[in-house]
Amino acid sequence: DRAAVAGESPHVVPVEADKWQHPPFSADIADGYMWGRGTLDTKELGAMELMVMLLLKRDAARKPLARDIIFMANADEEAGGNWGAGWMVKEHPDLIRAEYAINEGGGFGVDLMGHRFFTCQTGEKGTARFTLRARGRPGHASQPHPDNAVLKLADAIQKIGAAREAFPVHPTATVRQFFDGVAAKLGKPYGSELLNLLDPKKYAAVMKQLPIDESMRSMIYAMLHNTVTPTLLNAGSKINVIPSVAEAQCDSRLIPGQTEGNLLHELRTVVGNEVELEFAGTRLGRESDYKTPLFDSITRVMAKHEPKAPVLPYLV
Repeated sequence: DRAAVAGESPHVVPVEADKWQHPPFSADIADGYMWGRGTLDTKELGAMELMVMLLLKRDAARKPLARDIIFMANADEEAGGNWGAGWMVKEHPDLIRAEYAINEGGGFGVDLMGHRFFTCQTGEKGTARFTLRARGRPGHASQPHPDNAVLKLADAIQKIGAAREAFPVHPTATVRQFFDGVAAKLGKPYGSELLNLLDPKKYAAVMKQLPIDESMRSMIYAMLHNTVTPTLLNAGSKINVIPSVAEAQCDSRLIPGQTEGNLLHELRTVVGNEVELEFAGTRLGRESDYKTPLFDSITRVMAKHEPKAPVLPYLV
């Protein structure tokens, strides 16, 4: 009921309520839409999947299923998943053991250079969050000196922001198949140029030449690199005091097959050794084989609706 969703839920991304046209936890119906935090990501998918289960149940007498289908709904993804999917895996694996798992965010349409593609997610990057910490000599702000923790931290952050091309390319099997499929559809000259993005020696030059928008550039970059993004800053307690420590929290995403150690090596080549790096938990990326009957079934069904738009495996 309305009262149950009035307060902010701990299981969705935080919200700035004053920026919303409708209260974000009210589930208001307006202009043909339901308004609320999490309605798109991803309460609507939970509702759709539950409806599919009901339809299958109603149709079971006329058309029995060839295998079991399991519906699992958990509420704590944004809190880490430990008490939802993680708990189920540890405590009740028999209830969810299955040949395939279909999860959220699995596919969407992509328009690239005049052609339409559909993605089917078969891989997902991992997370490696860490603190970037600089230390220096404290003192009074009226007498500045170069051994300032804030300046050192700012320098390290600037280096990360300016070193996008310094991070190496790591193409996975999923990404190679995605690029092969796009290249085959595009044909010459852009198809071959697109495949050159998989070559670390050619990546930077090719990326500058491709006629794609910035959102597509960002997507391609993230598919091929470990990424690092500073998001939270903390330094000092008084405006006229130079602090001895300055910190930045950084969100990093790892290509499947890459580890915390790989990322640390890449970071050190960019920021050097003057700042500290303290990791706060790493989850490795995952990649599944796209050569399966399920993928083939998805491809056949999509071809009935969009015969000119191929379905390609995708790394989120």
